[in-house]
Amino acid sequence: MIYMRIGRLYKTKCDFEKAVEYNPNYCVGYIRKCYNDYCIMEEMHFFDEDVPLIIFIEDVKRGFEKFQNFPECSYLYELYSQIMICCREYRKADTYLVRAIQKDPDNAFIHANRAMLQLKWKNDDDKAVELLNKALELDEKCELAYEVLGYTEIKRGNLEEAIRLFDKALVLCRISEEQLTRIYYLREDAKLQLKIKNQSNIINIIELFSRFVIDSLFSSE
Repeated sequence: MIYMRIGRLYKTKCDFEKAVEYNPNYCVGYIRKCYNDYCIMEEMHFFDEDVPLIIFIEDVKRGFEKFQNFPECSYLYELYSQIMICCREYRKADTYLVRAIQKDPDNAFIHANRAMLQLKWKNDDDKAVELLNKALELDEKCELAYEVLGYTEIKRGNLEEAIRLFDKALVLCRISEEQLTRIYYLREDAKLQLKIKNQSNIINIIELFSRFVIDSLFSSE
């Protein structure tokens, strides 16, 4: 896990493979090995190549069969859905996220990930917000839910609410520097949009006042 955190994915791969070799029934180790392989494939752009992708998918499917009675199996379903999203198989991705929720209904992050898919696949803000609110019911500290809610509020033009949600997400974010950076830039973008919007409103008010003054002067002649 330490090697994974510092980006040494191939070193991590060797260690996870040894862990699974020494204990084939180690469910969490198998899941982490699969996730690390997914990160390597993403980094090397292997999702556009058939052979590595097929091998990886078969590896994940073996995990479904082997660990189907483990609650942690939900993470394998979630991982498979991420692969399907990379392959633009959005319907399959949603199917596996639903299965992940059935396995682990109290996992807020799975609900939040399904909300992100609804936005990407169907641009369905209402369904996404419903899932995000469910995630926050389960875990009020789910930073991903606040982040995605903030994004939906930007789309709806509710910039002040979006900034408030991003602020919450920033305080709670503990997962990665990448996510922290993403939330920060989303918040700054919302702030910039709000500033431009407020300036535009001031300009419109000045223009209206100028027209009123000019109209008053001409009407008094």
